[in-house]
Amino acid sequence: VTIPQPLVAPKLKIVGTEEIQILLIEDDQLARIAALNSLNAANCKVSVAENVSQAKSLLNQTKFDLVFSDLGIFTR
Repeated sequence: VTIPQPLVAPKLKIVGTEEIQILLIEDDQLARIAALNSLNAANCKVSVAENVSQAKSLLNQTKFDLVFSDLGIFTR
């Protein structure tokens, strides 16, 4: 009996992401860490806000190319 080897996704290098300014708005620590790990792996410049107040402050200080947000954070 031959046991098949598990499939492994190739590591991809994302080119040009080091210039992208991203704001991550996430209040859940585990979700924040997971998102940061993914974005850091792509060499993105990431600013983090743990609540709406911090997000507003960062948005007033910096121009972001992309914002990732926990949609429920605005209703809490």
